[in-house]
Amino acid sequence: MGGNGIIRNIINMAIKEKGTQSVLADEAGCDGATLSRFLSGEGSIRLDVLEKIFNVASLRIMPESHYKDLKAALRAISRLADGD
Repeated sequence: MGGNGIIRNIINMAIKEKGTQSVLADEAGCDGATLSRFLSGEGSIRLDVLEKIFNVASLRIMPESHYKDLKAALRAISRLADGD
């Protein structure tokens, strides 16, 4: 699958969120044909468009170290809430 497969999955999530590929393309600042070509593996997509699509899909990219810190903090809060 690779990196492009992950990005395609994210784009498909955003399409579901917006209802149609056309609506997503409009909101992301590209035309539907560009998005369609990228999804079919026949084209590329600009980074600024990907950033807008990530926002539509409510995704944030973070370093692994920040993710681990966040996960540890959530575990600590959960233990406190459970009274452990």
